Amino acid sequence: MLAQQVLEFGQFTLKSGRRSPYFFNLGAIDSGDGIRRLGSAYAERLRRLGYVFDVIAGPAYKGIPIAVSTSIDMAATGHPVGVAYNRKERKEHGEGGVLVGMPLAQRKVVIVDDVLTAGTAVLE
Repeated sequence: MLAQQVLEFGQFTLKSGRRSPYFFNLGAIDSGDGIRRLGSAYAERLRRLGYVFDVIAGPAYKGIPIAVSTSIDMAATGHPVGVAYNRKERKEHGEGGVLVGMPLAQRKVVIVDDVLTAGTAVLE
């Protein structure tokens, strides 16, 4: 990830306004294999932590490919879970709404994203 400049070191201002000495640039992952390996790493960490959950949710936009690739790895290793993500803007046509994928109500949800600080993206 360092070679692809996915993980950068410096001084960065995060969405929450907090400063960070590093930045995870998901946009630098530019191949299917790269996102597959990232999803596998997230899934492995979730399995090691022993979390029990029904759905992996990824906030728009960078959390979406993380949620999808993580759920694919979970299913491939015998732990199928649902996947969901939000839209930045409410859709008024088609199925409409803000949430896409498995409904979250009454389910145990794990939220994955590139950076989680104050939970600002989750609240949105």
